[in-house]
Amino acid sequence: NIIAYDNLYATGAGAPCSGGPSVLWAYNTGAYAVTTSPILSVDGKQIAFIESNGTTASLVLIKWAAETGESVTAPLTLTNSASNSLYRSCTPNASAPCMFTIAFTNIKNDTLSAPFYDFAGADDALYVGDDSGNLHRFTGVFVGNPAEAGSPWPVSLGTNKLSSPVYDSNSGHVIVGDMGGALHSVTAAGVIFGTAAGLGDAIADAPMVDGSAGSLYAFVTTSGSYS
Repeated sequence: NIIAYDNLYATGAGAPCSGGPSVLWAYNTGAYAVTTSPILSVDGKQIAFIESNGTTASLVLIKWAAETGESVTAPLTLTNSASNSLYRSCTPNASAPCMFTIAFTNIKNDTLSAPFYDFAGADDALYVGDDSGNLHRFTGVFVGNPAEAGSPWPVSLGTNKLSSPVYDSNSGHVIVGDMGGALHSVTAAGVIFGTAAGLGDAIADAPMVDGSAGSLYAFVTTSGSYS
């Protein structure tokens, strides 16, 4: 499902690419597909991503450990921790990296939305959308005991697939677009602050947010000018 490389720009003597990029680790985390981008903890020792099977999606957390011999065709199959507390206390080693998965509330799928982690906040929180128009919040992701936040989360923003969210620490809002061409703003408390609809056919990518200027930029699939 997921592979890490190191020595990306290294060169060596001999044949082309000798001493260059190599597999750091390669893991099989299950039968689900990973269709969006992963994120790293600030120290780089943990990784988080979303995997889905067409019906349901899960947040996957891994404490990795490098091991020679793993490859794209020979990944190490990981064992899921029995609880979030066991994952947090787990110490990874080459033969047994640590993994924990959290299924989305209400069995929702996610094929478009990549997770966004709030590196500046104290809640150790991560935000991600799903294919049914719900915005999810997870806490304790890299430091505490990871879990999906309860009511009022997940926040329903309609029925269109959500793209990747961005959290703006200046306003305390999560900004996310959807495949119906609407842009949504949700507070960190799970309250819908506002929705700008009809911006285009679809907003398939995460917005760019300039928090200090109070501005954001969204890319839509319809040509035209919007402000």
